[in-house]
Amino acid sequence: MKNTMLLIFIPFVLISCGDLNVQKTKIHIEKATINYFENPLGIDDLAPRISWVMSSKGRNKKQSAYQIKVATSEEALNGSEHLLWDTGEKKSDQNSQVRYAGIPLKSGQSCYFKIKVWDENDL
Repeated sequence: MKNTMLLIFIPFVLISCGDLNVQKTKIHIEKATINYFENPLGIDDLAPRISWVMSSKGRNKKQSAYQIKVATSEEALNGSEHLLWDTGEKKSDQNSQVRYAGIPLKSGQSCYFKIKVWDENDL
């Protein structure tokens, strides 16, 4: 009796889980709130709390730093002058209840804010 050996070849495909396109995996801010409100018409707090929710198409992403800018106009948010507050790049994973600590706010004053976040790769 002959011993017969059957060999089966299974194609093996290596799928990379790495990020192919960094822009697609960056952290994006989905929602931002001031004292739990989105775009409030008015608040009665001279040091409001800013929070944000992030998302990313990449896996295992986390915030490593943030920057918050507050100004009296949208145009001023794009520069570094005429700002009421600029945290600069603050190394922190905090994204909830960041207390405003800029120039004192006035009653009836309109304010605009901008948040930038960095991920674990500083992107």
